[in-house]
Amino acid sequence: MNESNVEVSNKPIYPFMKKSNSSKGSKVSTKAKSRGKEIRVDTHYKEKVERERKLKRLQEARKKREQQKLLEHEESLKTFKKKAVKTALKNEELAQSLKNKEVKVKSNGQKESQERLKRATKTPFSYYYNVSKDVSNNIGYCNIYQCMNDKFAGRLFQPQYFAIAEQSERIFEINKLLIIHSIGIALLHEETSFLVQVSPKYLESDERYKELESLLENAPTNLILCMDSRPLILTGDEGRKRLLELIEKYKLSLMLDNPETERLSVLFDYPIKYIRLDGRYYVDRSENKKQFIKIINEYCKGLKIDLVAKYIDTKEDKSWMLANGVRYIEGANVQTNKSNVNAALK
Repeated sequence: MNESNVEVSNKPIYPFMKKSNSSKGSKVSTKAKSRGKEIRVDTHYKEKVERERKLKRLQEARKKREQQKLLEHEESLKTFKKKAVKTALKNEELAQSLKNKEVKVKSNGQKESQERLKRATKTPFSYYYNVSKDVSNNIGYCNIYQCMNDKFAGRLFQPQYFAIAEQSERIFEINKLLIIHSIGIALLHEETSFLVQVSPKYLESDERYKELESLLENAPTNLILCMDSRPLILTGDEGRKRLLELIEKYKLSLMLDNPETERLSVLFDYPIKYIRLDGRYYVDRSENKKQFIKIINEYCKGLKIDLVAKYIDTKEDKSWMLANGVRYIEGANVQTNKSNVNAALK
């Protein structure tokens, strides 16, 4: 057989064998791949949308909780303020009632010790007021002091026992009563500034500081905080930071009391609005003490701080203090202690 006469056929040798179409298979494979890719892209998109929806729901829920918390907080503030005002009014009514009873008791000739025992049993703490005035007789602010009615010792006014109470844990419950009462009085008389003494021991720890913060969060801006220099310095840098934060946060004014008991560098560490001198240190009117007042007065002028003097009981002491730069005067020469705030503000 001649090999040149043999025809080569492209047909498959066996009927069941078909010619493969490589280009068609490629198209099918590509289409399948693209379909898989589309499915994956679609799944990722759905997951992304679901994540965004979930995040949005969480944000809305968080926002709703924050709004609810804010409303509850505002309601709590309103409740506290109402309570403070109610407490202040109750204390004022009680003070007037006790005053009337005292007059009646004295007129009936009963023993004072019996009345002292009754007063101490009913009201262990009461409050009194006196104002500070400038050379033109204008009121600068009104002091709010605590008075402890002791059944043995009688009435112990704030200057006599407050410093002693600083050494005890009871200072916090005593001071809390004073602060709440003072907030109530300040809310009732918004046109007048009121001075309340606050224990620096509140600044010694975060726990105590939070207690003070929760009280002063409700305080109006016409409330002035007064802190004694010596115990304030003892709270250290942490105490100073806490006090600065408190004053800045609630826009309150600060009085530094008794600077004579501490080094003068204490004046540089705090945003002071008032500096109050103790008039009892200057009764001899010595040249050294006169120069001391002049130094502080020059410092106060430069920083627009009001210089105050307390325990000024005579006209001569008042004139001497005013002549040496003191702006506001407190004491018997200005006003005696009043058991009623309206009587003090007249």
